[in-house]
This record gives sequence, C-alpha cells and structure tokens, in this order.
Amino acid sequence: MQLEIAKYSFYPQNNIEENDWEHILYSFFAALYKNGQILNKYLDVGCSEGAYTLYCRIAEPESLDGAFYKDACWEAYNALLEKSRAKPQFEIVAPIFDASTCNCGTPEFYVLHHPILYESAPVFCGKCEAMVPLYRLPLLKNAENYEPLLDWAREYLSYYAIYLNSYSMGKKAGRMLYSVSSSLTKMGLRLCHEMALNTGKEFLYYLGDSESAIGIHKHKKVGLKEAGVFRYKYLQEMVLS
Repeated sequence: MQLEIAKYSFYPQNNIEENDWEHILYSFFAALYKNGQILNKYLDVGCSEGAYTLYCRIAEPESLDGAFYKDACWEAYNALLEKSRAKPQFEIVAPIFDASTCNCGTPEFYVLHHPILYESAPVFCGKCEAMVPLYRLPLLKNAENYEPLLDWAREYLSYYAIYLNSYSMGKKAGRMLYSVSSSLTKMGLRLCHEMALNTGKEFLYYLGDSESAIGIHKHKKVGLKEAGVFRYKYLQEMVLS
C-alpha cells in the first residue's frame, strides 16, 4: 500500500484572533503527529480566503479518521471544532511512490528503524519490510501517545545528520548509530523490549549496515534484506543490564 499526501482544510470563526486560532490549530497538528496520524514533523500550512490548509504525509487513506484518535487527539479536535465556523475536511490528493505501508494485517515481527531519505514512522513489518503506522500499535506503559518512539527516531536522525556532515564529530556519531553499547542503541532496545511485551510479537532493533558493526556480532541475522538486524533478546542481555 502506497503512502498518501492529504489536504486537510480548517475554517476558523471570523472573530477569533489569529494567534489564538493558530495555537489551537497547531496543538491539533501536534496531537496527530504524536499519535502517528501525520508523518511530517515540518508542516506545510497555507491560509487563503479565511481557510487554513495543511498538506501532510499520511500512511494510508484512513489515517486521519477519528477512529484512531487517542484522548489527546479528541481534546485538541474538540477545542478546534469549538472555534471553527465549519467542520474540518480532508481529502487524498496524491500517492507517494518512495515508500509503502504494511498491508499484512498482523505482522509476524516488527523492526525499530528509521529510513534516512523520507519521513516515516520508525516501525516496520519484519515480513514485508514496509512501514507500520504507529496508531496500529499499543501504547507503551504510562504513555499517552507514541512520543517515546518518535523521540528515539529524532535522536537517530540527528546523529545520522552529524555522521554525514561533520568531520570532527562524525566518528562519535557513528559510534552512537552502530555500537551495541551506545546510549542510542540502549534507548532503542529498551523500546523494543517494552513493545515486544505489549504486542506479544518479537520486536527487533535495526543496528545499521556498517561492516564494523556487523563484525562485532556473531548472532543470527533475521529475515530482512538489509544487514545489521539482530534479535533483540540477544542484544538486551548485553546492553540492558
């Protein structure tokens, strides 16, 4: 299943202050992002003839449905609706061909990973290797949304940007990405451990395709085409203690 670009239109009351409206609107966007219903952190928002329009990347045509809302989404949506002159409307405007969404139903196992070249959820199906929308997954214990997974993804991408662009800090960033004992890897493995308990499925950590990283490990690699995926239960014994 291909990802989609959606157009989401909003209609503020005529008498509301612009700053007040934008605070309400962006609070709703933040709730959708933290719930995995929109994928792009940096939003393309326009205003014309009294309407605000968001163009956003979504995992599947029904991603924006209220059926997937958590409490924070409903709270933000109801606050938005109270200050709107008309109900928000969304439509699918274009498919995205650089990525796909898992259509396996219930994956056999999951992989925590984040691609570098496009915006995505940080969880993938171990069988079809396509992205799994976060709202399909149970929340972590005591979490109101999927921000713990998104925090890991942001940190991963930050280190990758340093790895590519900084000569002085590149080696340190590389160790964070590819070392089994780095704080980033430990953070990811703890998430994998918790998500495995929550889903009842094996939840693997994608360490990376670095030859030096692969050389450290002698454990069995699991079913993905890329190198560097190892069973979290072996790794957690090393780094979670």
